[in-house]
Formats: sequence, structure tokens, C-alpha cells
Amino acid sequence: MPVDRSRFPDWPALMDEAMGRDYFGGIGAELFHAVLALQKVRALELPGRRTLWARTDLDRAIDSLARSGVTIPPTQPVDVASLALEAAARRASGKGR
Repeated sequence: MPVDRSRFPDWPALMDEAMGRDYFGGIGAELFHAVLALQKVRALELPGRRTLWARTDLDRAIDSLARSGVTIPPTQPVDVASLALEAAARRASGKGR
């Protein structure tokens, strides 16, 4: 079931890393980048070396993780390969759709 983030209507359309991590619930930088890589979320590179993420892309990544059943303990080291294998196994079994 998708997460209802409508109770936070004032998040900006584009977020820098710190705000994006807060949007994900205050996760660390390594986990933030691992989740975005797993969900194939691309950053927007703006002039002046500014990197931003679109809120809609972050929403899709969060919703996709919630649908797939992948759990990511925030205090544990991130093993992106294991997360990808777990997600692929769920998709193959029909449980990740």
C-alpha cells in the first residue's frame, strides 16, 4: 500500500540530498543513495554543481519499496546487491507487483 505523504503537502518539488533524506524519514546518506540506485532514481544536475531530486521520483521510489515488501533496516549496513536480489525474487514469484 502506498505511503500517504499528503499530510506533508509543503515539501518542495525539488530537494537537495539533506532534504531528500529527511523526506525518506531521516535516513543516512549511504542508505539514501542505495535506495535511489536500486529504484533507478536519477538526480537532476543543475548549474553551479547543485544536485536535486524530484519529489515525484522520490515518491515513486518509496511506493515501489513499499509494494515490493523490501525492508531496509536504517541502522544496518546497506547491501545493495542483496536488496536487488530480494526484489527480483519477489517479482519472479509475483509478490512484488
